[in-house]
Amino acid sequence: MTSFLISNEAGSAGRAFTVRAEEALYAAAPRIVELSALPLPDEVTVRLVRPGAVPGITRGHFTIVGRMVSAEFEAEEHRAAALKLAATQGAITGLMTRLCWPLIGGQMVLGPVGPELLVVHRMHAGNRTSQRALTQTLGHELVHAAEFLRFPGLVPMWVRQMVEARIGRRPARDVLPVPEVSEGHAMWVHRRLVAELGGVEDHFPGDPKAKLRFRALRRVAEFLPIVPDRSLYLRGQQFMSALHDAGGPAMLSSIFDGEDTVPTSAELDSPALWLARHRAEASPPPAA
Repeated sequence: MTSFLISNEAGSAGRAFTVRAEEALYAAAPRIVELSALPLPDEVTVRLVRPGAVPGITRGHFTIVGRMVSAEFEAEEHRAAALKLAATQGAITGLMTRLCWPLIGGQMVLGPVGPELLVVHRMHAGNRTSQRALTQTLGHELVHAAEFLRFPGLVPMWVRQMVEARIGRRPARDVLPVPEVSEGHAMWVHRRLVAELGGVEDHFPGDPKAKLRFRALRRVAEFLPIVPDRSLYLRGQQFMSALHDAGGPAMLSSIFDGEDTVPTSAELDSPALWLARHRAEASPPPAA
């Protein structure tokens, strides 16, 4: 059973929320394991943080990824390119999390000793997040922890491929769509968790409305050009639905077996292509 180490870095405002977060995590964990057919780590660190702390933590995440990727290259200029690209990605993502924190219920990052779940208490206080909504939100992030456990190299692989595209070793179109795959998978799982909790898509009838000022902050954040395009994640979610229909949760989890099983952009738009490749690779060669 997964245990959660919750660190309150949000001050007195986060103390009461710690109990709610712990309850939501322990409620979500077994359902995430069953719905995703992926195990969770034995231990997950959860950090309750202020909005201003998230960009620095996010940059640290990409610093770790950049060091992992740079070690895969021999040429010094390629190592430098990996570190630079990771730093740029960290700066962009850090800015997005700083400006769009009213839209982000949780975020999974790599810390010094493994995956960490960041939760901005202020977002949930302003949103008046109910307990079942908190359960689905943190459950979504636990899916990413399960993905990481199954394929620790998923994000580093994506950054490495972007570096390879930049230095001319790989066509840009061949960079695997890791964000769409990872988020699409997490959304597919958490939508089923929402249904189990009595919700519809991402909404729970009867839940309280967000505070008026917070609703205004959300509206502003939604129109910022740096907000991720949700249609990209919808591509991944539709792909997951097709795979589940074809082979159930076990087929979904097989996506994270390694680099060769992550779908290409073409396969993401046409799941039949991935299914054909997956089944061909799984079939034994004909007898001589």
